[in-house]
Amino acid sequence: MGAIEIAPAQRRTTRVPSTCPRITDRSPCSSLAVLVCGLRSGGLGQHELTERPHETRELARQRDHEFDVLVLDAFTSDAIPTHLITREAVEMYLDKLKPDGILLLNISNKYVSLAPVLGAIARDLDLTGRWRFYVPSGKEADAGEFPATWVVIGRTPAALGPLAADSRWEPLPTERRIPAWTDSYSSLLGVMKWSS
Repeated sequence: MGAIEIAPAQRRTTRVPSTCPRITDRSPCSSLAVLVCGLRSGGLGQHELTERPHETRELARQRDHEFDVLVLDAFTSDAIPTHLITREAVEMYLDKLKPDGILLLNISNKYVSLAPVLGAIARDLDLTGRWRFYVPSGKEADAGEFPATWVVIGRTPAALGPLAADSRWEPLPTERRIPAWTDSYSSLLGVMKWSS
């Protein structure tokens, strides 16, 4: 299992969705890359992956079509690393995924809603994606789970496996008013969570 950490100074454990059997069942998922940045992660299950320190560039150096799953957990802090969710970044992630691989992103953030950005990227790249706001049960919360918003993206609905038909996972929004972010364009204004 491969693990790549964006913020090597922040050692922590990332929790990945237990609702994704390709992640929690080791037999169908032989390779996994985890990119993390931030102070904490919400989780969808009891399965934990501990990251090894590497530089961000390490992912770009990996062989193409190397990973079954790429988990990106970098958006829970106040500073949004917009360069990690541009069309070009997603294209690079896809290059590193096997043809039926999936990109799993924890986009939990108090101030911005990133699902429309990823929906626009999925629309532009002809990908399929779903998202879910996870609220832990009382027992899960007692065990340290946090509410979290997760997105899963694949090349086809079949790549998403059972999540494609799971009613808890909604299709990504594809609002035309939110353009896909690129290496030369991103705007937080359209995705801010404005409160009264």
